[in-house]
Amino acid sequence: MYAKYHGPYLVRAGLTPIAADSHVATKGDIVTIQSYSPKDPAGLIAMYNGVQWVSDLRKHDIWADPGYRIHRPSMQVYRM
Repeated sequence: MYAKYHGPYLVRAGLTPIAADSHVATKGDIVTIQSYSPKDPAGLIAMYNGVQWVSDLRKHDIWADPGYRIHRPSMQVYRM
């Protein structure tokens, strides 16, 4: 399953969707980000560890790479 589709599983696990546009990252937050390119249909999922966003790699910010940073596809943040 693509990372961008994990929202319902996070909600069933007890996390609550919060507004991504005004959120301040808190340790344990999880974000799902939609894809912006057909070449990368999976989108992203990452967790904030209290210092930085991480998934399969450490990120400088919530965006995984310059393409996501430029296109800024829709995202949803979840919090316990």
